[in-house]
Amino acid sequence: MKFRWSLLPSQPLLAGRLAQDLKISPLLAQCLVNRGLSEPGSIGDYLEPRLKHLSDPFLLPDMAIAVERLFQAHAKKEPLVIFGDYDVDGVTSSALLLEVLGTLGWTVHSYLPHRMDEGYGLSNEATENCLKKFPVSLLLAVDCGSTSVDSINSLKQRGIDVIVHNVGGSSAPGGGFITTHPKASSSSPKAASGFKNLCM
Repeated sequence: MKFRWSLLPSQPLLAGRLAQDLKISPLLAQCLVNRGLSEPGSIGDYLEPRLKHLSDPFLLPDMAIAVERLFQAHAKKEPLVIFGDYDVDGVTSSALLLEVLGTLGWTVHSYLPHRMDEGYGLSNEATENCLKKFPVSLLLAVDCGSTSVDSINSLKQRGIDVIVHNVGGSSAPGGGFITTHPKASSSSPKAASGFKNLCM
């Protein structure tokens, strides 16, 4: 597969002023300008984020449904498996959720598909292998699942609830509890602007 890189034109005057005003390197200043950040206040918030500035996660579509299902699993001591993608955001998401949910009392397992043997995402083979290892009735897919309509429907037919986080496809898989990425949904302008830098 061939890619064509499209480079944004440099803006040396703006980047130079920002570099001087904020005492950052010209390269970092240009990267920030390329991301649409050109005001010192917004750059400060971007480079030194605070929890109080985070957007409300319940602005994401179906977040309340997903959270309710997770709390139901906690109350019933029902085990769940986190199914992550094998790239850096999938592995990081899986590790973070495994640690947080486990610390907070969930019975939680994690599964990362083998890149060469099972392929990408929620493939039928990968979900079969996952469920053989961890027979659960709740699967939380992170950084994958956006186009796995058949796999998710197959899981639902077997009585397995599915929560998909970070849906980036044009159509959401049916039948599961789904937390979509705001770019994949016309949820609300506030949600879309509040999560514009969320990985997908």
